[in-house]
Amino acid sequence: MENKNPSSSPQKPANLEDFEREPLVGVPPNADLGQEQVRREAEANSTAYGPPYPLHIRLSEDLSHPDANVQKHVPILLKIFPETTEVSNCFIHLHFSVKKLPPRPWPLTIGGKPFTVTDEQGKGKLFIFPLSGKGNTAFHLRPDIDRSFGSMESGNFTEFAETIHNEMVDRFPDLNVVEYIVDTSNGALRIVLADDVNPAQFNGRLPGRIANRWGFYMFERDLRRVELAHREISPDADRGIVDTTCYDTLRPGVLVHSKASSDRDNTATLSSSTGVMVRDRNGTELMTGASHRIGPDNMIFQKLPDR
Repeated sequence: MENKNPSSSPQKPANLEDFEREPLVGVPPNADLGQEQVRREAEANSTAYGPPYPLHIRLSEDLSHPDANVQKHVPILLKIFPETTEVSNCFIHLHFSVKKLPPRPWPLTIGGKPFTVTDEQGKGKLFIFPLSGKGNTAFHLRPDIDRSFGSMESGNFTEFAETIHNEMVDRFPDLNVVEYIVDTSNGALRIVLADDVNPAQFNGRLPGRIANRWGFYMFERDLRRVELAHREISPDADRGIVDTTCYDTLRPGVLVHSKASSDRDNTATLSSSTGVMVRDRNGTELMTGASHRIGPDNMIFQKLPDR
């Protein structure tokens, strides 16, 4: 199913917060309108999203549901990325055709579905999974295992992964496997290898068919995981230990500073530590802090602002 944008004019600047906070914004109260119709009009009248984009862009309906009607959400889908020319519903994901790729980082899901996006030159995110290499298709590991074993419906994926992992370790003791992923769209088994694995060492030897599934291989770096926030110093209030490390990613308990006055000649600072991490309903993570220790310009620094 494909839907084309009836207008080629640039999209209006983003106003995501208003739409998410007030789902019925721009729609006057009308007792004759049902709640569903009100939601549709709210989406149709909403302005474009981001950037920056939340981790998950939510609509009034979960589009991943088998009974979801994607067609009725086309007006808002066409506004999510600027200069979108076409939106296609590709069963398990959405595809956006745009004149120019939107700025990164992109959301993970839109309306509960993963997505792909490409520009007029064919650049962008073409696949849900990163490109991966095939194994030797003539080598079928454990053809005696039924394809239904390890599926989402069976509920025994852990047992399936353990069985395959034991087989792989027995045959390839030097192969460092990080993770096993079953692609629910086609049932393929994607095996994630550690980044230090030398592919030449196993060239042509790894199975391309595993338990009646196609087998693919990728490195962990290809998944572009979010790096875990490890702490350099563990703060301890009783012993007076403060974490003064400057991190690329902010985390709870880190010493931060703020200017006490908007006066440029006033060098006084306020010091505090970051609070807990919270996540809003869009999946966006936010760091809390003590408001009385944040200056009037609402700026915080991991180092003193005058250094």
